[in-house]
Amino acid sequence: ESVFEELISKHEDCHEALFGLGRLCMLQQRYEEALTYFEDAASLLGTEALYLAWLAWALLLSAPGRGLVKRAGALSRATNLY
Repeated sequence: ESVFEELISKHEDCHEALFGLGRLCMLQQRYEEALTYFEDAASLLGTEALYLAWLAWALLLSAPGRGLVKRAGALSRATNLY
C-alpha cells in the first residue's frame, strides 16, 4: 500500500497506482474507498475494460452499505464517466 501511495505522491496521475490501491481496498473489504480509487483511475485512463469491471464490482459490493440516494449518485457517476 505504501508503494502505491508513494507513487501517487510523486505522480498524482498514475492510474496504475490508483488501480492498485483500489484492488488492495477491495481485498480489505473497504469498498467505498476502493470505489473512489477506481473512479479516479478510470477517469484518467478512459474506457479500459479491466478498470471498469473493477469499478462495477466495487459499486455492487458497496451498495448494501449505502443509502438509496448515495447508490443512485454512484451509479450516475459511473455511467457518466464513459
